[in-house]
Amino acid sequence: TGTVTGASGLSGTVSGSYTGPVSGNLSGTVTGTATLTGGNVTGVVFTGTFGTITLTPSSSGGLPSNTPIPTTSGLPTLTPTNTNTPTPTYTPTPSNTPTATFTPTSSPTRTPTPSNTPTRTPTPSYTLTPTNTPTPTASYSEVAAGADHTCAVTTTGGVRCWGSGPYGELGNGSTNNFSSPRNVVGLSSGVSTVSTGVESTCALTTAGAVKCWGRNTYGQLGNGTTTDSTTPVDVTGLSSGVTRISVGMYHACAVVSGIAKCWGWNAMGTLGNGTTTNSSTPVDVVGLPGGFPVISISAGQRSTCSVNQPGVVRCWGDNIWGELGNGTTTSSLTPVAVSGTSGTSAGVYITGRAGHACALASPGSVKCWGRNSSGQLGIGTTTNSTTAVNATGLTTGMTSITTGYEHTCAVDVTVGSVKCWGNDGTLSSPSFTGTVNSTTPVTISGVSSGVSRVAVGDSHNCAVMSTGAIKCWGLGTSGQLGAGSFTSSVAPVTVVP
Repeated sequence: TGTVTGASGLSGTVSGSYTGPVSGNLSGTVTGTATLTGGNVTGVVFTGTFGTITLTPSSSGGLPSNTPIPTTSGLPTLTPTNTNTPTPTYTPTPSNTPTATFTPTSSPTRTPTPSNTPTRTPTPSYTLTPTNTPTPTASYSEVAAGADHTCAVTTTGGVRCWGSGPYGELGNGSTNNFSSPRNVVGLSSGVSTVSTGVESTCALTTAGAVKCWGRNTYGQLGNGTTTDSTTPVDVTGLSSGVTRISVGMYHACAVVSGIAKCWGWNAMGTLGNGTTTNSSTPVDVVGLPGGFPVISISAGQRSTCSVNQPGVVRCWGDNIWGELGNGTTTSSLTPVAVSGTSGTSAGVYITGRAGHACALASPGSVKCWGRNSSGQLGIGTTTNSTTAVNATGLTTGMTSITTGYEHTCAVDVTVGSVKCWGNDGTLSSPSFTGTVNSTTPVTISGVSSGVSRVAVGDSHNCAVMSTGAIKCWGLGTSGQLGAGSFTSSVAPVTVVP
């Protein structure tokens, strides 16, 4: 149904096509797909609610040929850019010769009324002025960076993920990659923290329960199966009492009432239960001292570390690079003490990724050990270390430390800046080009103040700002920077809503 007033306007509810010159106002409601073909398209102002409209002028007019009009409610308004538009000169056409044909979709039948065909000299140019209201930017409290994907917790307790998703690690019910945040199914609220691995993700709820999603080849989702899941599943036996979680390459761990439990891949003894057998449900880590509750845990690539009160660090699993920190390169199926970390009272957070590990020591200093091929230990050399060593220049004020594949980052709470060291592919420092590594910490341009947390993936980093926004930088080809594109960026970019 609809009304055509000659060839100068179209109003009402429209479905179908209209052929003829278009000028004046187009208003009302368009359902389905409407096509306007022929004549000049001049002076058209769109108002109302529209489906899909295509304008195809047959000669030069106010819009270029084949101009698609967005399918939104409240379309842009065409505003003349020249304010001194001459008064149009009109040439009458015979009153009994209609210049447009309109076929209504329902009764009553409306007959087009002929009107004059306007001639505008000169035709003014137009600019599109959007009228849509921008989507409010989400506010975040935490961020976690996996191998090629990123997840964050909003200030309202929801979880959103973006980046690589072939195994469902984004938790939104699909296996697609996304370059902007997507809500995790069933976790719109009630989440306190999130942890990301290579191709899986886990969340800790405010009720102390753990839910995981993504790849499950080795049982790393902890639900008693090896079936992948694109949405969160409950981890068996972890419905309450959990205070910490960490997801590694193909295994995950949690602290439950002061006890360390792990599940998933165990070929190198990463579960710490004295065997090399995979487990699709959580098993207790053996050999940790009784009476000293675990306060932090970190699942790495092929090893795992924990911190017991009063600050003793222990690790287990593969030790080819000295990542167990006990002065040897001998692997261990059960925990061994890391040399040089005794009395680390501030070591409430331990982090380990691909062959190296770091811990916070009192009063906010950083100690690292293991692989150092790119300077990821921050000690000014590229020599591996089988015992914990102090990172250069980080003697106080450091928080939120995290390790990536070949680099490490931390937040200097005294100024709210991010400092990174190791592989420069993600450092974003103006002093380096992306091919030169830094063996000592450097401040990252673009996140040199106002940062509360930092997260490190294999080749990208993200920081939570004091404003609640997130900025990411580094490799972005899977969309892991969350900026709405699949491109990398040396400079930090803001995650889109």
